[in-house]
Amino acid sequence: HTDSGADGEAILDVQVAMQVAPGLEALDLYSYNGNPGGITALGTLETLALPLTPSIYTTTPGAPPPDIVSYSYGGCEYLYYAGSTPAVTMSERMLAVATTTGMSYFVSSGDAGSSVCLGGGASELTLASPSYPSTSQWVTSVGGTALTLNPDNSIGAEAVWNDALYPAPFYLRPSASSGGTSALVGTDGLPMLPRPTWQTGTGVPAGDTRLNPDVASFADSAPGWTVYCTSQGCAKENLAGYGQMGGTSASSPQVAAMFALMTQMATAVGQPSPGFAAPLLYELGRAGGTNGLRDVTQGNNDVANTGCCNATPAWDITTGWGSINASLVAAALFG
Repeated sequence: HTDSGADGEAILDVQVAMQVAPGLEALDLYSYNGNPGGITALGTLETLALPLTPSIYTTTPGAPPPDIVSYSYGGCEYLYYAGSTPAVTMSERMLAVATTTGMSYFVSSGDAGSSVCLGGGASELTLASPSYPSTSQWVTSVGGTALTLNPDNSIGAEAVWNDALYPAPFYLRPSASSGGTSALVGTDGLPMLPRPTWQTGTGVPAGDTRLNPDVASFADSAPGWTVYCTSQGCAKENLAGYGQMGGTSASSPQVAAMFALMTQMATAVGQPSPGFAAPLLYELGRAGGTNGLRDVTQGNNDVANTGCCNATPAWDITTGWGSINASLVAAALFG
């Protein structure tokens, strides 16, 4: 993407994925050279479609599409997409096709807490608004957590990632894990992003529109993920050399890399790949127990004193079913 900030995002995506799964068979980076002012609804459609056409966009003719895709961009549903109904409709159809072929898309829920549209002029959605395409029914939406470690490097405590809750030096900017209820409505008065049939379970509120996130993973910018940047590549983040970055743009490739490892495990033992991750995660969430989903019950994602939203037991709108212990999820899938 020609937006200079997108370079840092791409560096974060690739390096987090490689830290979690250094032995991947292949890793493709897709670049969209569209609107320099930011990713539009049409740009999102074109970018999400790139992995479906590998013979055009890779150097290996006839290469198969990837099993796992991580996407770390998005924006306020109302401002970016409500005025571009055809682009949203086509994105949903394209993602549906990808899912039916066995691909699994992981999308960052966003870094603006419960109010992705706040301050952008969308007065209709200033109190609680999510980010698209993380509200697509065909993706696994990944939110963010903050955590502390025990001396043996195990997780001591985990809470919703929210920079606004903690004093300096931990408060870096008013950023937090995004989540919410899709508010896009078509000309027929029906939700453009309806509630998936699999999105049920304890804590999931009643309704007919998509909720997100589905799960969460480490996103806190303090201390963040260690990445290596050139001065040009991370100009927006003011980083050069080794530095720390965070956000749900780190959460999505982390969870995507976990499922890439599980896909490799499935191939090695002659079992089908996990495929679309979200329905599997909801099945594990509904089952409860120590099945690899670590419930996050502390904190909130409110960055603008709107009163929304708090972490609760079971599913909630801040971290979904919570964070993932990949080894336990793999054990639940493969026995």
